[in-house]
Amino acid sequence: MTTRKEYLLQLEDQIEPFDLFFASNLENQLQIQNDSLFFLFLHLAFAYRNGVVFIEQSEDGIFPVLFKNDDLNALISEGFLELQKCSHPFCVFEENRLYLQKAHADLKAIEFHEKRLRASLPSHTFGNIEQKIEDLEQKNQLLPEQLLAIKKGLTKTLFAISGGPGTGKTHTAGFFLSIVLENIKEQNFRIALTAPTGKAVHNLFKSLKRAISNFVSFDDYVDVKTIHGLLEKGFSRFHKKVTRSQYFDYDLIVVDESSMIDAHMLQEFLSKVPNGARVLFLGDPHQLPPVEPGDVFHLLLNDENFHQKLTKCMRFDGRGLITLSQSVCTKDVQGVFSHFFQGDSIHFYDFEGFEYEERKKMIVDKIDDFIFRLGEALIKTDSPEEFFTVSQRFKFLAPFRHGTLGCNNINEYTMQKLQDILPKKYRTFMPILVTKNDFELGITNGEVGLCYVNDEKRKEVLFEDAKSSGFRQIPLSLISEYEEAYCLSVHKSQGSEFENVFLLFPEESIAFGSRMLYTAITRAKKKLEIISSATTIKNTIERT
Repeated sequence: MTTRKEYLLQLEDQIEPFDLFFASNLENQLQIQNDSLFFLFLHLAFAYRNGVVFIEQSEDGIFPVLFKNDDLNALISEGFLELQKCSHPFCVFEENRLYLQKAHADLKAIEFHEKRLRASLPSHTFGNIEQKIEDLEQKNQLLPEQLLAIKKGLTKTLFAISGGPGTGKTHTAGFFLSIVLENIKEQNFRIALTAPTGKAVHNLFKSLKRAISNFVSFDDYVDVKTIHGLLEKGFSRFHKKVTRSQYFDYDLIVVDESSMIDAHMLQEFLSKVPNGARVLFLGDPHQLPPVEPGDVFHLLLNDENFHQKLTKCMRFDGRGLITLSQSVCTKDVQGVFSHFFQGDSIHFYDFEGFEYEERKKMIVDKIDDFIFRLGEALIKTDSPEEFFTVSQRFKFLAPFRHGTLGCNNINEYTMQKLQDILPKKYRTFMPILVTKNDFELGITNGEVGLCYVNDEKRKEVLFEDAKSSGFRQIPLSLISEYEEAYCLSVHKSQGSEFENVFLLFPEESIAFGSRMLYTAITRAKKKLEIISSATTIKNTIERT
């Protein structure tokens, strides 16, 4: 019989210290030592950390299947039945599903506010919608599914548009906003553009401003904030005296990158939306689940009356990358590998079967080549602003922060190699990623800036300014938590796109499943390079 210690040794590449701490504490609450319950709690902790808010028992066993060990999964099933016989202060059972109490409360709150908002009538109506849709149809600027999204969305308070890259989610939202703005010129109408990260908000604002460039007063109607910013402040710039406990002071909120929103954030957000206000969610449900627990975007897609899925690709550039991502999404392994060897936009460096030294040389050579191309582009820049812009066209991505092919190691290596390439004046320049919100400074977790030494020998950080389309500067000494950003984790890269992406995808990446690979691929706009093994790619695609 396998002991607890032996099972844990088998799982050491999957579980984190947090999972062990979590499982031990839940077991201690019952004041008994029971292996089936311990591994049930470990499974729950692992699932929770990876965005899954419940585990389920069925005739086929435990879902989701996270551990590839039949004996262990059978033991976890025993624990599931065992726990149903007693009560636990931090766990909730509902219809053969086991939740943490906090996660269950968040889901119930989401369900309540979703029903409340769907049942409420919009405070503002927009006249003859059929005529407006007909006018758009005659202009031949939208596909039928996009027209349908606008038509349905204009009559609802809560609506979602989903789709993969290139399907025109933001393009459709732009025409949606055009109709709104055409009909509220004489009204005190307030709009918020938001997303989970600062970069995603910046991209949303730029895209929508392009889409409705005929409205020169667009800036007067909108606030541009992260969701954290909305929740922290609790009020808009239109009414400064509204307190944090009250509803949002907006008539329309457009939310991008909705798949990144976790359960607790969504319930907080929905609880502050007043009846009659409109919320338009945009997102891709196939991307990675949120970093925090609760993969809940799909809950907003459960009724076609309040949701429109976009399926047709509108982009002509990068089409190979889009069809590659679609093959990953549909688990078409053969289709994925066929894309790896077509055209100049996708390169797959396969180290399958290589001996250690041979594999190491291949990896180093490919990384060096990417750094050299980055350095060549940076040499041609004339200012910190231009350096920052160019540096964001090239990005290493990795599933992990630690390890040989982790973000920390690649960032350090890139900085060292660039010292030999860049002129002296640029050797102190370093892209950084903010890792903690600071609402006083107006920076958010996930926002990228450029650290450099100015003419007064002080370290400053340049950030893009969403509203002005320019830059703003903040002294580095005021930024409490950040990390280097030549290489980003795939999770942290969500909400951003880069012209050239180099993905480091070691065997351990399989544990994250196909959504990790899909998300990484969809960060590339023009060129994607992947270094991995064929077996790793195949097993990742096939894993749920």
